[in-house]
Amino acid sequence: MDGTIMKIRSAFLTVFSEYIYPDDGKITMSELIALLRTLNYTDEAIKSAIFRLRQQRMIFSFKAGDKTYYSFTEEGIEKLKEGYTPIPQQKEDTIWSGQWQLLIYSLPEKERPLRDQFRKEISCLGFGQLTPGSWISPYDCYDQVQKLVKKYKIEDYVQIFNSTHLGTKNKEFLVSQVWDLQDLNVKYHSFIQKFTSNCIPHTEITEATSFAQRVLLINEYRPLVQLDPFLPCDLLPKSWLGKQASAIFHNHYELLAGKSFQYYRNVRLQLDSVMRALPTISETANMRY
Repeated sequence: MDGTIMKIRSAFLTVFSEYIYPDDGKITMSELIALLRTLNYTDEAIKSAIFRLRQQRMIFSFKAGDKTYYSFTEEGIEKLKEGYTPIPQQKEDTIWSGQWQLLIYSLPEKERPLRDQFRKEISCLGFGQLTPGSWISPYDCYDQVQKLVKKYKIEDYVQIFNSTHLGTKNKEFLVSQVWDLQDLNVKYHSFIQKFTSNCIPHTEITEATSFAQRVLLINEYRPLVQLDPFLPCDLLPKSWLGKQASAIFHNHYELLAGKSFQYYRNVRLQLDSVMRALPTISETANMRY
């Protein structure tokens, strides 16, 4: 898929989850174009991205009066919830119990799509792959794993243990074999540099720029936290930048909210004569983060 289309797709999913879904869940093409133009995408590229999403049955269109609206299908909403869950605060002061939760599974080759989905979801819970079929986590995720096991009906293929590491190597070595924290720390450093250097004060930028910057902020940070296992402080390197990146993200996220939501409101009201009540900015922010 074309890189520009992918970026527009990501931007649209963020705009939908942040602004449209908490509003009335639907939007016209003209409104969407007005919003995504702030990110310097052309009308043609935006329409192509929306066409792709319709082909994938993520969204559908419908008529209401003399207008055509776009909204998410039930399948699209489920995928949106999977990939666009609230971004958590970094809590690196969590004390580790010293216990590892070991998850072992052995799904047959014919169940490869199911196996891949299960791996994706346990990774989102914070598990890291120790060996093929063996995953570990420093947290007690038993209840969440059991829900997944029952959801996919794979009770016969999954085992969970609480264990202590008795290997000849220390815990730092074990962590380095399971999670690439060094690479993630480099990504956090780049994020910090990007959003701390050459930033225009929030009071001096326009509503449209605030909207664009907030969408970009979310799209830059979300992939990083999706890679982050959120390990306890005992297991993190001393130079860990996750907490600093988290503070920068949430600070910008809140400071950009006022003008960003105002731009969204203005676009909707200018292009649609029907007045709708939106959640307050604080309510929306609290609802998601």
